[in-house]
Amino acid sequence: IREAIETVLKKTKQFTSDMRSNVKLMKETLEEIKVNFITTWDFAGQEAFAIVQRLLMSHIRTAYGVVFDASLDLDDPVPGTFRKNGKEYRTSAGSAAITTNFKLLCEWLDVLQHLAQKAENDGLKLVVYLIGTHIDKIHPGDLARRKAKLKTIRDNIVARIKNKPYASFINRSNIVFVDNSVSGSNASQDPIVHVKMFRGQLFKAMYSDKKMEEAIPICWLPFTYAMRLLAEEVSSPVVPTAEVRMIAKEVCHLEDDKDVDAVLEFYHNLGHILHFTDNAALQENVVINVEWLVKVVSVLLVPGSVRVDTDHDQVRQEEYQLLIEKGILLERLAQHIWGKNCPKLAEHLTSTEERTFLFNLMEQHAILVDASKLSVCIPRTVIKHNERMYWVPALAAKEVTAADDDKALSKPSHSSNTSFLRLSTAVYIHLQDKNQ
Repeated sequence: IREAIETVLKKTKQFTSDMRSNVKLMKETLEEIKVNFITTWDFAGQEAFAIVQRLLMSHIRTAYGVVFDASLDLDDPVPGTFRKNGKEYRTSAGSAAITTNFKLLCEWLDVLQHLAQKAENDGLKLVVYLIGTHIDKIHPGDLARRKAKLKTIRDNIVARIKNKPYASFINRSNIVFVDNSVSGSNASQDPIVHVKMFRGQLFKAMYSDKKMEEAIPICWLPFTYAMRLLAEEVSSPVVPTAEVRMIAKEVCHLEDDKDVDAVLEFYHNLGHILHFTDNAALQENVVINVEWLVKVVSVLLVPGSVRVDTDHDQVRQEEYQLLIEKGILLERLAQHIWGKNCPKLAEHLTSTEERTFLFNLMEQHAILVDASKLSVCIPRTVIKHNERMYWVPALAAKEVTAADDDKALSKPSHSSNTSFLRLSTAVYIHLQDKNQ
């Protein structure tokens, strides 16, 4: 890692030199220099992934968009999903597991209400938009009737949430609609469906709130460049905090440890890195590749969609059945799943320290729960001395009764596109405007 760090410092030094030259040129023509940082996360709408999103959701300088299908009435049934034998199925109309368009919106708004309260406690404001899609399916070819329908949808949402806690951050102006069949660059399309207009509206809403801005020293900017280089140079997406702090001091020209703390906190809040300072088991390491973390965690939550080599291994077959039927995950099965389904990502889990950090992180954020004290019947052939085993709440929560199963569609639904269109999906945008 030392050799990699030397390479990172050398390349970042050249980046910093070029950046300062550009800034010098800009200062000759501009009174003020602002640099925009935008980090966008597209969350999966499936319930199993909700627990992973806790790692990335922030109330600091953040905007959220909750996406729903506006072509459905608010009380129209929306096919939900459930798990059986490791596979994900979509429920049909009439099933006990069914939900509605409006209920899904409220579930996401309940989550955001918690963040909004945290923002208010810190003197901040959470920006939230409800984004209705597929309006091209509403009265095709009749714009007058379509506008009237969209007004009705907007009015109904406002009326039905007026007594809810989240009514404080949802009003008519931040309920918007887009047409999925045309591009936002198509200037001839009707203004109510213009994606480009919504983008401008979103940025205006965020920029109008001065608390969304944070002035930082320009010397902080090379840090994110250095982290990208480090992720390319080292074999691990998890790096000791001491090494990251040393890089921050070098590339940002910092001497005070408090300044280094501020840099790490700032980029953690932006989602560029993950550094959990409030937990002793996690604070000694920094995740410099957040996408890697999301992928290795997510693959454990959809075991019915992953490859597991069980044909010639009775013990592994029993381990796999234990996972899909009871939600119990053995550590060695997790390593096998990673190796079979994301081998390049699994290459970064070769050391005991990295695996321990990852499992600790999943435990601390309730993605996994220590199952050693749970009353679960486990075949003796599966248990090994001192092996760690976990309960996966996201899997157990998906099981339904036989009655629900009878009403379900027989065809498994593994299509992320289908789930994305039908389930309310949250997208949040980190937008930081730096006053230099």
